[in-house]
Amino acid sequence: MKTPVTVVGIGADGWEGLPPASRDAIREAQVLLGGTRHLALVPDTGAVREPWPSPLLSGLPMLLDRYRDRRVVVLASGDP
Repeated sequence: MKTPVTVVGIGADGWEGLPPASRDAIREAQVLLGGTRHLALVPDTGAVREPWPSPLLSGLPMLLDRYRDRRVVVLASGDP
């Protein structure tokens, strides 16, 4: 069974600018995916941190498959 991926929008104000539900999702994540800049905006929660592969399009399916049975949160710019 594949676990759904939660997407959290994060702005330049980082952790402080996130609503409580977004902070909770990040705290509960087993894996955080995102750009290096986004990953640096959140505190260490003990989750695996994985920056986007390059090239993204061809590397994304393998990355998502690797963590398919874990709680994954994707950090994205702004309000996705």
